[in-house]
Amino acid sequence: MSVLTVLAVSTLVGCAAEPVRASAGSYVGRTVAEAIKAAPEGDAANSYDLSTEVLDEEPTMDAATDAPSSFEVVAACYDGAELHLGVIPLTGVTNDIRERARAGEYDKLVPGCN
Repeated sequence: MSVLTVLAVSTLVGCAAEPVRASAGSYVGRTVAEAIKAAPEGDAANSYDLSTEVLDEEPTMDAATDAPSSFEVVAACYDGAELHLGVIPLTGVTNDIRERARAGEYDKLVPGCN
């Protein structure tokens, strides 16, 4: 059976190719809005405010009122088609935090990334 035949059979029975996902680490350093826009269509995204763990401050993210462009991703992982994002307010981001985030130090703080 040729490759073209296999693809045709897959299409006929309704199998769709998995979307191409960027590595979860590529979302680190982006705003939540940028990360969600970059995720494949149909993927769910969950944001977790890590202000307590990273900044030693009270969480401030309120999904009802906060703009996703005011929080930066410091940790990210995929669990199937769910993208889990650990975020902190942009006002708390420092170069040290960005370096630690890129090194994956905050990944373990995000539910679903363990």
